[in-house]
Amino acid sequence: MTENNTINQLKNNLLVSLLKDIPADSKICIYGAGKTGLIFKEGIELSRKDIEIICYIDTYKTENLAGIEVIKVSDLIPLEGKYDFIIIASAYWNEIEQLLLKLNIRRYIILDYQKYCLFADLHFADKSTRNYLMDIKEKEALTPFFEQTKNLLFSDEDRKIYNLIVNARLSEENFTDLKIYQSVKLNKNNQYLDFINKKAIKKVIEAGVCAGNNTVSFLSYFENVEYIYGFEPLYEKFKQEPFDTIIKKSDKVSVIQKGLWTNKTQIMFNGWKVTENPDSKISKSSTDLKIDATSIDEFVKENNIDKIDFVKMDIEGAEMEALKGGKQTIINHRPQLAISIYHTNKHLYEIPLYLDSILNNYTYRLEHYTLRQWDTVLYAIPNENYNYSKG
Repeated sequence: MTENNTINQLKNNLLVSLLKDIPADSKICIYGAGKTGLIFKEGIELSRKDIEIICYIDTYKTENLAGIEVIKVSDLIPLEGKYDFIIIASAYWNEIEQLLLKLNIRRYIILDYQKYCLFADLHFADKSTRNYLMDIKEKEALTPFFEQTKNLLFSDEDRKIYNLIVNARLSEENFTDLKIYQSVKLNKNNQYLDFINKKAIKKVIEAGVCAGNNTVSFLSYFENVEYIYGFEPLYEKFKQEPFDTIIKKSDKVSVIQKGLWTNKTQIMFNGWKVTENPDSKISKSSTDLKIDATSIDEFVKENNIDKIDFVKMDIEGAEMEALKGGKQTIINHRPQLAISIYHTNKHLYEIPLYLDSILNNYTYRLEHYTLRQWDTVLYAIPNENYNYSKG
C-alpha cells in the first residue's frame, strides 16, 4: 500500500468512527469554526449526507465559514428546536461542556478527542513539513549533536521517537514514518505532564500561558499546588473563557504579562494575531511590538520564592534564552522540567545538551504529541523525583 493510500485509509477509518455516534438524520451545530471544523464539515458531506449542519459555534469568529453561519454560544438560545445536537470537537471539550450546562443546554455529543485530533493532524501534517526540512549541509553538521542527544534519553522508546522526529526533518518521505507511528500511539491528554511526579509539585513557573487552558489543568492536576506563576506578554489578547474566569478567581495563580529572556530587558514581539490557535513569538522586526521581559532568576530573587518545583516552557523559540536566564534557579531548586524543543532544528539538541551540561542526576524522557513536527516535549526529571517503577 502506498503512503497516500495508507494515510487516506487511516483518515477514512477515523471519520467513520467519529461519526458513528451521531444519530441518523440529525441537525447539528459544530462547536469550533477553525480549519479542523471545516475539514469535519467536508467529511460529513462526504460520508454522512443524512446529517444537516445548522451552524458553527466559536469563541472569536462570527463570520460565515464555507457558507455556514458562525455564532457565539450565547446566540444558541434562539435556535432552540432548530437543531438536534451540538457536536463538541475541541481540546477544550470539558470546559465547553460545563459552559453548555450552565446555559442549561444538554443536547450535545462529545467526539472522541484523541481520534478527532488525529483526524485533523492527518489532514494538515503534509502542509507543514517543508518549513522544517534540513538541507544536506545542515544534516551533516548537526548529526553528531543529534547522536549525543539520543544517548542522553532514558529508554529505547524515547530514542525511537527521537529518531523519527529527526528523520522527519530530513526528507518528506521520512515524515510518513512519524505520521504512521504517531497514529498508533498518539496521546494528547498529558502534554507537559507525562513522567511528572505530580505529588512533588507545589510551585510552578508556566512560560507560555496563552489562552490559560494548561494553567487551569495544572490547578486541578497538581494536587499539592500552592502557586502558579504564569508568563504571557499578551495575555489580555489571548485569554479565553472559561479559563480566564477560573484563573482570576483563583488565589493560586498570577499571570505576569512579560516575556522570559536571559535578563531583564525589552524585546520585539510578534503577537498581534488572535485566532483559533493563538500564536506569539519573539521577533526581530522593528514593526512589531516592544514588550518587557525578565529572567526566571531575577523574578525568583525579586519575589523571594524559596522553591520552584516545576517549569513548563512553550514560548515559540525563546526557550534557550529563558533557560539560560533561569540557570541558577534550575541548578539550585532542581525543578521538574517540561520544555518544548521543536521550534527549530537546533533546539532538538541544544536544549537537551544545555540542560545536561548544568544539571546532575536528571532523567531525560521524550514525547511527541502531534502528527506534525511541532509539540515535541523534553522532560527532565531529578532522579530523586523520577518513578523508575513505571519505566
